[in-house]
Amino acid sequence: MLTEKYILMMAAVTLFVSAAAVVVHDLRQALPLRRGAADSGGGYTAAGPIRWRTSVALVVLAWMPLLIALSIAVQRNSAP
Repeated sequence: MLTEKYILMMAAVTLFVSAAAVVVHDLRQALPLRRGAADSGGGYTAAGPIRWRTSVALVVLAWMPLLIALSIAVQRNSAP
């Protein structure tokens, strides 16, 4: 059971990191475009949308394996 608990915890962490990576990727794509538009004196250049809905869905999905993993109680064997 301990192995299953760790697998579920790693799945949850992976989903949380993926959600953060989506937002960071979108922000990194958007910021140079905005900075370049401000430096050239031109108008505002709209960047692609930040995928908040996708990252929120990944965070909500990450809670499921995390809650399951936290509900598993592992007991130690007592030595005779």
